[in-house]
Formats: sequence, C-alpha cells, structure tokens
Amino acid sequence: MKKQLLVAVGIILGIMTAMNVVMYQAFLSISFFRIHSVLFSSILVALSGNLILTMIISRKSASKAMRIYYDASMMWMGIFGYLFLASIVYLLVELAVGRTVPFVALTLLGIVILAIAYARGHAQHLVTKYVPVTLPNLPAAWRGRKAVLISDVHIGLNQDGAFMRGLVKKINSLHPDIVFIAGDLFDGSSLPAILASAEPLKDIHSTFGTFFISGNHEEYGDVPVFLETIQKVGIRPLDEAVVTIEGLQLVGASFSENADLAAFRQRLANVKLDPSLPSILLKHEPKHLSVVEQRGISLQVSGHTHNGQIWPIGYLTRLVYKRFAYGLQRLGKLQVYTSSGAGTWGPRMRIGSSSEVVVFEFR
Repeated sequence: MKKQLLVAVGIILGIMTAMNVVMYQAFLSISFFRIHSVLFSSILVALSGNLILTMIISRKSASKAMRIYYDASMMWMGIFGYLFLASIVYLLVELAVGRTVPFVALTLLGIVILAIAYARGHAQHLVTKYVPVTLPNLPAAWRGRKAVLISDVHIGLNQDGAFMRGLVKKINSLHPDIVFIAGDLFDGSSLPAILASAEPLKDIHSTFGTFFISGNHEEYGDVPVFLETIQKVGIRPLDEAVVTIEGLQLVGASFSENADLAAFRQRLANVKLDPSLPSILLKHEPKHLSVVEQRGISLQVSGHTHNGQIWPIGYLTRLVYKRFAYGLQRLGKLQVYTSSGAGTWGPRMRIGSSSEVVVFEFR
C-alpha cells in the first residue's frame, strides 16, 4: 500500500511539474506581467507541493481553519488546471503570430476568472433529475412509486453537516418510497467531526428505508467505522444477500470485494435471484456490466464518474466508461444509470456537469 501511495504521489508531482513548466513559460513570455522568474517558479512549486501536504494533514483535523485551508488548496487545484489550459492556448497563439500578444493573454485570463466563478457557484446548485424506468415483471404495487438515488456525496472537509441537512431536505421533498446511496458517501476520513456530519441522514423519510453500498473513498478509510455510522442513523448496508421488498429484489456490491472481475462474477453467480422478479443492483462503479447483464439484473445504479465534474475531464471519463459514464443506458436487457453525484471531490467546482439527486419513477 505504501509503495502504491508513493507511486501515486510521484505521478502527481510529475504531472504537476510538467504543467508548471508550461505555465511558467507562458507567463514569462508576457512582458507586461513583469514576473521575476525565480520568485514565480518558487511560488508554483510551493503551491503544487501544497496539494500533497493538504491531502496528508486533512486527515488530522476537521476544524474550521482546516476546512478553509482545504477548500482554498482544492480550489487552487481547479484554478491551476484552467491556467494551464489557458497557457497552452496562449503559447500556441504566440507561436502562430511570432510575438507576444498581450490582448490574448488578458482575454484568456478573464475567461479563466469567469469560468472559476461560474464553476464555484454551479457546484452549490443541486438539481433534481427525473428518470422514468420500466422494469420487466414489475409488480403492480411498484408502479408509480419513486426511488431516490444519491452517490458521491463525499462527506468531509467540503461537504459538512449544513450540506447534509440541505441534501436531506431535498430528498424528503421528493417523497421517495425508497432511497439508494451508491457509494462514496464519505470522503475517506473517519474523524469524529466528519462522522457527525452524517447525522442528518437519520431524518430521511421514505416508505421502505435507505440502502447503501461502499465506494472507493470508503475504502480509503475505516470501512467498519463508516458502516457503523450509517447503521446508527438508520441506513442499511447492502451486500450480496438479496433483499426483496414487495416483489422488487435489491442486491449490493461493495467496491473492494468486487473490483476484481473473476471475484465479482463468482459473487454475483452465488446470489439467489428469482428470475421472475425485477432486480436492482447497487454498485459504485459502472464496470463489469456484461457480467451483470448475463446474471439477469434488471437495473444497475452507480456513481463514481462525477460525469467528469470539471470540463474537460468528462472526455476522460467517457474514454474509460464509454456511454456508461453518465445517465441511463442499456446493455442488452440490463439498464444502467450512472449518476454525476450529489457532492464534489477536490475543488468545489462543476463545469459541464451538475450535482444531482436522481428520482426513478417506476412504470
């Protein structure tokens, strides 16, 4: 694990170093900025290293000061990304015209500022996504009923108790019959103040309760502590055992235990499903879908991708997960819905995606 962590840190630092070089070259070539090269490069290096430092010390405290520091550090990560893109565009323009172009530099800087302001505001807006779903052999009792799905809340230094109270209020306003939480409810930290932010979840009102499966961010922390916390607020963890509610079958697939294809295939094969009844699988990552389809599952609900969260990362998620990166899709008889998530990871920014609560309307 330590070796993997060191490799990950090395890759991040390598990427950020390359990005710093591009930004350094762009800003240095624009004479009106009059940047002292040593000072500017030192600031870039310090800010890049600060990201790693933030990830480490954020596990030690959840104080108000730490939340502010964490928010500022993560916002810089988003700003840094857009300054990098602007730097590439500017250097290409400069290369094309053969000289510095101050007007283009100022225009690009203005675009970055507007994009960051929009992204920050848009991330705070929680939208409701209504998705009509027709399941085969759906009992008459379930027709017209509603299931609410949330994923990728990332309770932590960004999403706190106030955010959770707002989220619960939104869920209750939709009058759900059942609620699904498809992983990454927590951001990985099990500090007492972080766990306390989950307390508002006890106020979710639905006919049949709330069901949960873990995501990769739960695996970054103490999974038993997270499970104990959600059980205290009345949420039921799902595993491979089938829960049948008035003819609708629910199954869960935890992240770590089902990441391997062969293990997931075997676990799903051992699930005792009634093929005459519809079934819903809660699985954090929209992966190994052919196995799910072959097993005869009716609907899989997932998250994980954030729909890219910040443009242009959405192109990468679509490259990895293809058409299953977001929204309702079909693979044979299997329907798959991948949510963009109710919260954010890293910078509280969204461009090209929305924070969402999903309402499935069964037909």
